[in-house]
Parts: sequence; structure tokens; C-alpha cells
Amino acid sequence: MSRIRAEQQDGFYDVLRNWLHNQPWFPRVQGRWKLHRAGGMRLPTPEGDRDAQLTLELHLFDVEHQDGRERISVPVALRSRPSAHVGKNVLIGKLGGDRDQEIWIYDGTRDRAFLAAWLELARREQGTRNGRIHGRAWAGFAEREPFTTWLTRSAVDDGDQFSSRALVAPPGVDAQAHASQKVLVDFSRILTHERPEAVETALTLSSSGGSSISPVLGAVTVADPIRGVSDLALIREGSVEAHSALKLLRSQLRIAPDQRRGEVRSPAPQETSSAETSDEDATAGVAEEHLVDEKAVETLHQLGESLARFHYDLATSFGAHPQTNDQIREAAAALSTDLQKTWDAARPAFTDEDATRLDGVISEMAQHIDDVDRALVLQRIHGSLTLEHFHEQGAPGQWIIDERDGVVDHAPALWDVVSVMLSLAHVVSTVDGSDAGARFTTLCSSFLEGYRHAGLAEDVPQGVMFRAVLLKRALETYPGYGREWIFRFTETD
Repeated sequence: MSRIRAEQQDGFYDVLRNWLHNQPWFPRVQGRWKLHRAGGMRLPTPEGDRDAQLTLELHLFDVEHQDGRERISVPVALRSRPSAHVGKNVLIGKLGGDRDQEIWIYDGTRDRAFLAAWLELARREQGTRNGRIHGRAWAGFAEREPFTTWLTRSAVDDGDQFSSRALVAPPGVDAQAHASQKVLVDFSRILTHERPEAVETALTLSSSGGSSISPVLGAVTVADPIRGVSDLALIREGSVEAHSALKLLRSQLRIAPDQRRGEVRSPAPQETSSAETSDEDATAGVAEEHLVDEKAVETLHQLGESLARFHYDLATSFGAHPQTNDQIREAAAALSTDLQKTWDAARPAFTDEDATRLDGVISEMAQHIDDVDRALVLQRIHGSLTLEHFHEQGAPGQWIIDERDGVVDHAPALWDVVSVMLSLAHVVSTVDGSDAGARFTTLCSSFLEGYRHAGLAEDVPQGVMFRAVLLKRALETYPGYGREWIFRFTETD
């Protein structure tokens, strides 16, 4: 039997237009729009599918509208009968009125046969005859066992509004296995010849052997003589879809006090001379004894080490340099001004007692900021890091960081440290109990200890600049929400 060609079927474009218009990634166009086919390819049918007429195609379309043109990628699977393994939510539409001539069109990014063929395209580094579409494999991906339709696809949220994501368990890997044993495929829906910085970061860190992110295993690209090269898909290890640190910590900290096991007491403050006093000493513990789950303390230590490794990988891959004298002065002046403005806006939300105390703290900080002469190291960082960006890699204590939603250049690493601490503050504030401040101090101490203990970062979060940034961000994030213990954490030098 001859295989189907989508563009030759009556009604194909009508069905496709109706489906496209309802997809979250489709360009938000005003008025009329037209589809112009700009290219594509037919993929070999992988082993294991019983539909003899199965056809797997990638279509590239230009969407023409009143504001211009945008190129989109539409993978499809054409079947002669409905597929029980795909599901109705993946159905694009049906063509033909007679039962013997029905053609069922499915979204290829959710079809097992298309996913297997697509992964094989990258694993075998194959492509079109004219060389425009080409698959690439890295990090031992080419040596893996072939992908067949016996793989398992897990439902996951799309990577972002311009892509579609699928998590694939290769043949022989149980669907319930840890995400690190699976493969993540991010299909680009809106094509651009400029890679997002986050994607470029992932590719660079993977090629340099960095262990702090989910490694890139392969890619499929398309070349255009006018538009240049665009990514059709990136293939990664699936760890980024594993449980996040946020979810784990919530479970570790929601244990009732009388049901805890393996608890530890918070460390007592260490005695040091005034010359040796640092933020590490300030956050080493609190006077009153309290109980914190041992597993949560250990998790925070691991996250600190993981963040230090991430910053190290970024610094070695993209470079790092200390601030110049002019940059030191400019950064100090800007922070002092911003801190005061932030406090002026937040002050009405505090009690008179707390406001008076913070008046003194901020005034003293401003004096010390003006005297700062220590150069911070500037490098590429994440910039929007939270506990949700940390994911279990499989082995106990091993975490990777999801680099999406981030990438800031020429910034101090302490920004990421502060972002994680504020994310932790939110978790702590939702836990039952009256010892939130003591718990926060202990967990932050473990996190900072892990970061410093790793010995990888060129700079460590300490000093008045660190405390001032933390206080400013805390005032911006939690004004008037009854979390005064966050602000007390920043007061001791």
C-alpha cells in the first residue's frame, strides 16, 4: 500500500489551521493569516508500529499575517486508524469520509512512533539529502540502544510557551524509573536563527563537561540560506523533570515535632575575635535551642554545594573577573540608595518597634557600604534561581539546576545565593510551628556552609554587601507578612 502524504490530502490545511489556532504556542496574530509551506522532511518508520500506512512528517510553515511572517514547526503522524497509545488530546483531526479511506492526524511531539524516529534521527546523526535538516549526538548518545515504538512517553508540562516537551523512557526502561534514566525532548515551535541565552548556556556547559545541569545529548537543526540555522529540538537527560528541592523540602519540614526522627539541634554560635567575625559566624546558629529535621539540613547543604558547582561551571565556561575600583564604588552607591528606597516603601508595614530597629540597622549598613573596598567577582549567573530550579539527579545527594528562566551576565554570584534563601524563607513560613526564625537560620547556615565547603566558587557570600542585598530583596519580597525573622537574620555582622 502506498504511504500517505499530508499536503496531498484534501482538507489537510483546513484541519491544520483549526488546530493551530488553538495551540498556546501559535503566534498571537490579529486578523487574517495564511500558511505557506517552507520545507520539511519525511522520517523513516521505526520498528514496532502495526500501522502499515503510518507516515511521519515534519512540516515547516511560514505564518503570514498583517505584522509580518513567523516560521513554525509542525511534526505530524498520519495513521490509517485511530491510535490507542496516543490519546484524543493529541489528535489534530481526521480526513476522509469513508472508513477505508480515513486518515487520522496526530501531533508528532506526542506520538510514540514519531518520537522514536526523531530520537533516531539525532542518535544516528542523519538528516535530509540536501543537508538542511541534520541530527547531532553528544555525550555518548550515539552509542545508546536504538529507539523503537516500544518506548514510553510521560506527560509533562511544556518547556515554555514556544516549545513542546516530551519525556521518553527508552525501550527497556520502566515508565516509573527515575527521570535521569529517561530522555527529554524539547521541540521548538517558533523557529528563530538566534538561540536563547539559556539554550546556549546549556550547550556550552554540556560541551565543557559541566555536571551542574541536565546534559544536552543531541539536537536537530534546520539550515536556511536566508534565515540561518534554527534549532528544531534539543534532547537532554531527563533529570530536569525529577522532583524539585522545593517539593522535597516541603515534605521534610511538614513533619509534626513529636513524630520526627533523627533530629539535630541547631549549632551554637562560635566565639571569634572581632577581626574574625563574618556572616558565616553570624549565621552559624542561634542562642535558643530548637529542633530541625536532619534530612532538611542535609538537603540544604547539598543544594549549597550544587549551586557552587553551577557557578564554577559558568565561570570556567564563560569567564569571570573582579570588579574594577569604579565598579566597586558604583555598586556600593547604587545598593545604598536602593536599600533606602526599598525601606522607605516597606516601613509602614512594620510595627514601630521593628521599624525603629531596622532604621538603625539600615543606617549602619549604609555607613559600612560606603567603606567597602572588596571587589566582588562578576560572572554569568542564573539570576532568578529558586528551590524549584534544583532537581534530583538520581544518585543520593546529587542535584542539577534547571537553567531556564535565567541567565544574567556580569553579576555577582551572591544574587543567586540570596534568591535561594528567599525561596527557602517562603517554605519555612508555611511550616507549622513558632520557631520559624530559628529553623530558617539553621537551614540557611547549612546552605551557606555547603556553598563554601565545595571550594569551587571564586567568590563566597559574605560581608555587608551580601547582608544588604539580602535585606533589600527580603523587604521587596515579604513586606508586612509577619516574617520579621528574615530581617533579623541580616542584622548581625
